[in-house]
Amino acid sequence: MSTANDAAIDALAEAVGMESSYRDTMGQIQQLSAETKRLTLLSMGFDLDSAGAVDEALRALLEAKWNSLIAPVTVLRRSPGAVPFVTVTLPEVGRNGFAEMCV
Repeated sequence: MSTANDAAIDALAEAVGMESSYRDTMGQIQQLSAETKRLTLLSMGFDLDSAGAVDEALRALLEAKWNSLIAPVTVLRRSPGAVPFVTVTLPEVGRNGFAEMCV
């Protein structure tokens, strides 16, 4: 049985919003290990047994984001001189297929 490679795991981790690094209590930047990403994704219920399973999970996540015009909850704060903005899904524009538009 083949397992998913680190690049596929990294892409899935990024798609679910997992940061690749963090600042520890001493103020030092630490990189998330591949094992930590794997264990976190497994705990979230993702199948990481094969590259195909990871690719399918990533495709499903991106499709779900694409099919959602706007986030379920959007909080806008009023601030003098600031223009509020909302991120909406548009036809493919950037590397991830999403763009921001000021309304």
